[in-house]
Amino acid sequence: MNMLWQRILTAVVGAPLALAAVLAGGGWFFLLIAAVVGLGLWEFYRLAEKRGVALSPGALIGLGLAFPLAAHLEENPFPIWLGLLALAVLWEAGRTIFAKGGGSVLLSSGLAVLGLLYVAGGASLLILLRRASLALAVLAFLLTWVNDTLAYFVGLSIGKIRLAPAISPRKTVEGMLGGILGTEVAALLVNQFWLHWPLWQIGFLGLALAVMAQLGDLVESAFKREAGIKDSGWVLPGHGGILDRFDGLLLVSPLVYLLQQWWGAMLR
Repeated sequence: MNMLWQRILTAVVGAPLALAAVLAGGGWFFLLIAAVVGLGLWEFYRLAEKRGVALSPGALIGLGLAFPLAAHLEENPFPIWLGLLALAVLWEAGRTIFAKGGGSVLLSSGLAVLGLLYVAGGASLLILLRRASLALAVLAFLLTWVNDTLAYFVGLSIGKIRLAPAISPRKTVEGMLGGILGTEVAALLVNQFWLHWPLWQIGFLGLALAVMAQLGDLVESAFKREAGIKDSGWVLPGHGGILDRFDGLLLVSPLVYLLQQWWGAMLR
């Protein structure tokens, strides 16, 4: 089976299961996010290791898993998250200082915190978003997937102008525009048949989400380029790793959560 068909099969099986977890909420959604956090952090700290920064992934993944747990159990997990970030800095700084051969405290503690913010924080915000607004949680997943899928297939079929060749030679301007346009159309259709929100709100949400998803894809591609690897992992056939599949969503979640806090009860 070639990579394209692996990609399609993984999406056909995985997307409905993930969407079912979003709709179910509660413990099922927590388990999905915990899996994304655990595997995503393992991949992220593997990237750091490829760059020559040796961390302690076991301890950091343990701290990372406390992020979705706090979001699941607490209405306001942010103080706990700040404490976990401080613990990560203390742990990595102390380990680096006393490690044989030493190392860079700035790099080790900085990458430890970046991984927790990027992966654990980004994914765990989806739990808070799901609690506040089922509709926005569904849109975050659905529109990010639409953007990723259309950007991939439009770029594959008609893409010629390279978007960021130094970071990801296969991404094209045509793919980017196809993803953004398709996401906007999908948002308007979902609104027409389900949500019935003000047109300016759903239009802004679709556009902002698509741009952020594209940026998330580029950021993760830059991480991989610096680490000298093609895929962040191997757990999802045709897609690579968890970060390869959820990279857009990790940056979309803070955006959509902030919009929910801004617009409040209007978008429930």
